[in-house]
Amino acid sequence: MKDIQKTEKGLETKLQRIQREIDHIEDQVVEMEISKGLGKKDKNVVSKVIKRFGEELENRKVYYEEIEKEIDDLGKDKNWLNWVEKYGETLDLNTSNEEKQKDFIKGVVKQIIINSEYDKNRDGKEIQKGHSVDFRFKLKIIDDEYEVLDESTSPRLYKVKEGKDRHKTDGILRFISTRSRNQKKNRK
Repeated sequence: MKDIQKTEKGLETKLQRIQREIDHIEDQVVEMEISKGLGKKDKNVVSKVIKRFGEELENRKVYYEEIEKEIDDLGKDKNWLNWVEKYGETLDLNTSNEEKQKDFIKGVVKQIIINSEYDKNRDGKEIQKGHSVDFRFKLKIIDDEYEVLDESTSPRLYKVKEGKDRHKTDGILRFISTRSRNQKKNRK
């Protein structure tokens, strides 16, 4: 967690530096435009310099956006670490507490997609047979593994094999709800 905070602080410092560079380039473009307008400098030379400044300005803006994305990604990592800190010791959920269940699921699952599945009945008519569920997780935790590289060190050295962040149910799930029927009374 401290490493993430240190990295985030370094990226914030980078953002401030890039913003100063962007401001400086914009100021230089304004100065060149003024010099061109007042006739102090050759228009062709100024146009080429301004074009070059424009390219450099665009590069800086792209770099700025990349750094912002890195900071956003670190924020997601922090949320994940906070979640692991909260539930990492034990994943025994108190099933009687719905709020803890929701909190647990929100920490792991990004999206759940339910699709209708169709098939033909015996008459050849297409009907809904059930549903398939596609789970999308916040991190690649499906089928992930780790391999211990050196057991003699403390803490152990290990390598993580990244898993998948999606899981689709095999086959069709049938969600069946009971229907209430009014039973006919026996008549004599």
